[in-house]
Amino acid sequence: MLSAVDLLFAEKKSYPKYKDHTPLFKELQKLRSYCIKLDSDSCLFKLNALKPAVEAENIPTTTLMWEAVEAEYYFHMDEFQKSLDLLFPLYEKAKEQDDNFHIIRFAMYIGDCYRYMDNQYLALKYYNESMEQQQEPYSKIYFMVGDRIASLYLYIAEYEPSIELYERLMEEVKDYDDTMSLRNMTNNLSRAYSLKGDYEKGLELALLTKELTYSSSKARPMLKRFSDLLLAVSYRENKRYQEAIDLLEVILSDKKLNAYTETPYFAYFQLMDCYQQLGQKEKAKKYYKIGREYADAREAAGKGLENSYELLCDYHKSNGNYKAALDAHKKYLEYQLELETGEKVRQTLMLRNEFEVKLKQSEINELAQKNKANDLSIRQRNILISSLICLFLLASLIMYLIFKQRNLRVDTEHQLLEQKLLRSQMNPHFIFNTVSVIQSLILANENKRAAKYLTKFSRLMRVILENSAEKFVSLRSELDAIEDYVDLQLIRFNEAFEFELQLDPSIDTEDILVPPMLIQPFVENAIEHGIRKVQNGKVVVRIFEQEGYLYCEVDDNGIGLHASQSLHMTKKKSLSTQITKERLSHFGRETGLPVQLEINDNQLRGEAGTSVSIRLPYKSTV
Repeated sequence: MLSAVDLLFAEKKSYPKYKDHTPLFKELQKLRSYCIKLDSDSCLFKLNALKPAVEAENIPTTTLMWEAVEAEYYFHMDEFQKSLDLLFPLYEKAKEQDDNFHIIRFAMYIGDCYRYMDNQYLALKYYNESMEQQQEPYSKIYFMVGDRIASLYLYIAEYEPSIELYERLMEEVKDYDDTMSLRNMTNNLSRAYSLKGDYEKGLELALLTKELTYSSSKARPMLKRFSDLLLAVSYRENKRYQEAIDLLEVILSDKKLNAYTETPYFAYFQLMDCYQQLGQKEKAKKYYKIGREYADAREAAGKGLENSYELLCDYHKSNGNYKAALDAHKKYLEYQLELETGEKVRQTLMLRNEFEVKLKQSEINELAQKNKANDLSIRQRNILISSLICLFLLASLIMYLIFKQRNLRVDTEHQLLEQKLLRSQMNPHFIFNTVSVIQSLILANENKRAAKYLTKFSRLMRVILENSAEKFVSLRSELDAIEDYVDLQLIRFNEAFEFELQLDPSIDTEDILVPPMLIQPFVENAIEHGIRKVQNGKVVVRIFEQEGYLYCEVDDNGIGLHASQSLHMTKKKSLSTQITKERLSHFGRETGLPVQLEINDNQLRGEAGTSVSIRLPYKSTV
């Protein structure tokens, strides 16, 4: 009976061959393997030894190949900017010589450098250029670049386009005898489905990944262990805990794993969760301790543990250790914030916090100096009175510090909510899609439209950053931000829905102050999860004042709350609604007035869509 691998490659084909090159060119191709294996000394020595022969041969393609190996050497040494400095002139030279072979590869290498430099937009740009230059649609390099694009989508949590591209590539690569390429695709596709919430499909692909890995003669032993680990995680996600335990114990018995920092303690924490779910708390505690000791011994507690914070949070919570669970959850949120918040935003927050700390320290120093001067003056009058006053000042200072500490804790909670809010508003996927649309307008020579929407995009980013630093903003500023956001979504979805703002004419939007970015998350949910998949979609925002309260309502005619939750059920939960609830609760405690939030599924009463209603007290500038 044929295995799944035999069936996949029932009709084997070979990739198209590129034209023959000189022996020296082929020698340089072999030299690339030293870079890939990180044998840097051998690579650099052989590269310099071949340079005279390359100069003597004086063939453009051979010279390009030598320079390409030099650039790739620096890439594998993690000197990405130096590699880019070498690659860009080579890329231009290859285009001048109409050398398609190198144009394709240099564009791919440039994309790799930008990806490791965490510039996903430019990485995707050069990957696409590499793909567009390929004359043979089904070459080895075609699948390499396609895999990079799909994995980039997976990295930025765009699961749908990643899955769609991987499945298309898999159908195409099945016609070729390329087990390892197919194995890499099924491996990443398995994780994409699991992260999307389809654990059964993820397990099916994890099983296929293992079969492909073990069937290939090119698969190294460590790669087989990584395939086992992927399968073990899929077993755990599908609640097949005993099968996951059996496989994890086999993985951990392989001593060669000690050379890889993350794999062992990640496996220990997987075992911890399996035993915890089975109710075997002693064994769960045992593997928790081993995993932590292993991570701490390799200084991995602050780097790499992020992929286990959720498991650690569940473990501590189920054992009643809520402080440790909260700490793990905070670290998970901090990691998510670090991934999804832009570098400039992080720097701005750091500078602002640094300034506030310095300001507070300056105030404390100034107070201490004043106390010292007063103390010297009082001592000159009377020692006894001076002592009593010093005691009084000391008690006052203690009370002041206690009061300041309590206020600082409240400020910290507020700043954490601000950072969560900023993270939810500065959605990298929305930014990426908006920039892509503006780029397409520029490429289509629609420069006026591009300039118009770029202005809206810039203004929206500025308003988000400015408003996130304020406790209250004018209702006019809040509504302007919503309208700019909706305008950008309308061009993104080709005017596929309608938006209506119904504002009570008696309301002075410049006079009323509200917490910033309170309504926008629900408008975003209505567009992304409500009306996105319906025709003639419509979102209505109503603002009116009644009995001293401001009412904000967001209605849509989409698929409804429960249907949306079922359709978009993923492992990674959306935080925007939870953040808004926390902010409203915090606002209610500050004002001492009741705040109300209601989210209703209209389909429960036979109507379409979802309704959100917010009632809150407001401030006035008068």
